[in-house]
Amino acid sequence: MTRRSPPPTTTLGIEPSPPTTTTTCKHEENPPPKPGLIRRSTVSQLSTSFLNSYVGLLSLIAMLLCAAASSATIALSHNAPISSWRVQPSVLLSIFSAASNVAFASALATGVAVRYWLSVSRGASLSQLHYIWEHGHSGLVGFFSGLKAGSHARKVVLLATLASTCQFITAPLLQRSTHTEVQERKSQDVLRMDLASEIPDGWMGNIDANRLVIGFRRGMVQTQRWWKNETMLTRNETGYRCEGDSEAGSERAATCVGYVKGFGLAHSCWTEDYGLDLGTSETDYSPVLLINTTRPDNGTEQQPKPYLRLKTEYLSHIDGDCMGTITREICDLEAGVVEYPVTVQEGTVISLRREELTKMRVLKKTASHGDSMSAKEGDGAGPLAGINSFAISYLQENATKRTNKILNRTLYWGPGLMADIFFTPNVGSFYNNTGEGGDGVTVDPIARCRLNFSSPTEYILNTLHEWTFRAALNIGNSTRDMDNRTSDQVFEVQRTVPAVVYRADMRYLGASIATTVLCLGFVGSLMWGWWRLKRKVTLSPIETANAFGAPILTRHQVEPDAGVDQILQRARDVELRVTGATV
Repeated sequence: MTRRSPPPTTTLGIEPSPPTTTTTCKHEENPPPKPGLIRRSTVSQLSTSFLNSYVGLLSLIAMLLCAAASSATIALSHNAPISSWRVQPSVLLSIFSAASNVAFASALATGVAVRYWLSVSRGASLSQLHYIWEHGHSGLVGFFSGLKAGSHARKVVLLATLASTCQFITAPLLQRSTHTEVQERKSQDVLRMDLASEIPDGWMGNIDANRLVIGFRRGMVQTQRWWKNETMLTRNETGYRCEGDSEAGSERAATCVGYVKGFGLAHSCWTEDYGLDLGTSETDYSPVLLINTTRPDNGTEQQPKPYLRLKTEYLSHIDGDCMGTITREICDLEAGVVEYPVTVQEGTVISLRREELTKMRVLKKTASHGDSMSAKEGDGAGPLAGINSFAISYLQENATKRTNKILNRTLYWGPGLMADIFFTPNVGSFYNNTGEGGDGVTVDPIARCRLNFSSPTEYILNTLHEWTFRAALNIGNSTRDMDNRTSDQVFEVQRTVPAVVYRADMRYLGASIATTVLCLGFVGSLMWGWWRLKRKVTLSPIETANAFGAPILTRHQVEPDAGVDQILQRARDVELRVTGATV
């Protein structure tokens, strides 16, 4: 059995060379190099028109594709709901950024290698070649030394540093290019609501001998709900609910705004003023805040025209002589069909837009026998009679002026709550510099007659409209399954759904594209001239050693312009050992 010999081992002794010794390449016919430069002998044969840097070019193309994919992701996600993207754009941007970094590292390594071998072919000092090689492996290490080494090294150091800087800041710019925000998506829709367009006689109770209402139990239910401000609800069924986008989970956040037809009140108002002297006790018991409703009838027995009259009076102004102005506001209300300004939220919650209640559109006016003067005791009470009964019991007020002779001040007294709600105290005006008080402080001389009130008319009208709407909604919901009902209302709404969407910031996107283009330009400048190289080149030390004619490789018949793969084919099993050094 033949024993196989071990591969040859070469020992490289590290010894100082004699001062006069000059290291040259293998071909002696070439002229000796200039001091400090490498001879252009073997490596000059690398300059041919051959595409050898395909890896670097593909890396540049990959960087460009990653930038295009990132830009497309940001552009396509702009204004898109987050639910429409199974993978978040930020995740895709991270993937594209990571792929771009890999491609950049490959392109930069190729560019530095190309620049290294082009510098060798043209002649460069060892220090320049070292710093060029170092920037292909260690980044910013030796930055300032490389700038001082020479033009070849300086070009590589600057281009590689600029390219790395651009690549570094591209990713944060892309991340800032997209963000989320809440947007209101508006669309037209149609809803249904069970709202009665008439309130039948007798639903509110019956007429007594004084034309008042008895048996007001259904009206009492509406009053309790109004007083407690209970939530008004529509049916929790498809077509009635204000539904959001189910895939976005925004059903409860949807808002539907529209105008629904139902039984209501048409009103017309006018105003008049008169004076009241607050400086004398002779005007005591004069009203300073009055809220009153009556039920006249301008029609005939054959054609009744009942209406509800609301009269409010309030002390609106006082001059320096304690002369006050009483403003009287009178509103006549008639039964009819109106368009209520409704808002449906959280699916089924109904609310009225109070700022629009006094401006409702009146579709028609109606008259009821139960509201007319011809209604007899025991007849079913009409809707105006029920509304009047509610107003008398809970909204009526008659606050009057009183003079307190001990305090020498004008006060008011009222049996209800409304006077306190609409009274304007003007606390800060009691003291000033116009007179002396009993305890040494200055007293406003007209503070004794300050009884200003704000107008209660709009509040009372809005309350009557809301109370009537609650009654119509109650009737509509309770008669839903009856034949020939008039409570199924269909109306158009504007549906608003708050949606979380992606938003693109074109400023950051443009900046990231600009840095990517600069990065491609810097790396491309490093690779410029690759067509002059015959083969694919690297920064492998054995490739450099072979180009310089290292004996350990020439004795294995390695061609001087061989690449790494060819060198390894012939000298793969050569073992190297460095003596005289600590490893």
